[in-house]
Amino acid sequence: MKKKNGLKYFLLSDAIQLLKNPLDVTGGGSTAIADALATVKEILKEFSADEGLPDDKKVTIFLFTDGEENVRAKDDVVNEAADLKSLSLSPTIATIAFGIDADGDLLRTIASKPSERQIRHLEISNLESEIDTNYLFIEGHTGDNELTKRKIETIRNFVEVLSMTRD
Repeated sequence: MKKKNGLKYFLLSDAIQLLKNPLDVTGGGSTAIADALATVKEILKEFSADEGLPDDKKVTIFLFTDGEENVRAKDDVVNEAADLKSLSLSPTIATIAFGIDADGDLLRTIASKPSERQIRHLEISNLESEIDTNYLFIEGHTGDNELTKRKIETIRNFVEVLSMTRD
């Protein structure tokens, strides 16, 4: 990202890289959750310091993954998530697991605890049977390890509700 006359912009080459299919730019099957959370933390620090945005900012981070952390230690994932949650913006972390290789226990651990308001809105959207109300976590696959139309709709509703619901 470049700055000129107080404005931020991307070079076209950088924007093209950011818009590529994630599967084309990943590390060949490695799941780096801790690194992803560290990158989000740096972005949020810049976002919170941006004086051109309103003071009342709301941030929800959605982490979609089909694997287990295999670049750093699981403790690094937990620590990065805790660091993120401690930022002044107090972001909400919601996690979505895809497939039997996804580390559901770790994703539950780093997911935020839902507020009463979030639980109420998730219930209004008929998602209470799809989520564990102790965590903002959802499994994106069925017990048969399939991604069905119903699951896709559930995930869409989960993301939509949490995107629009303040703590």
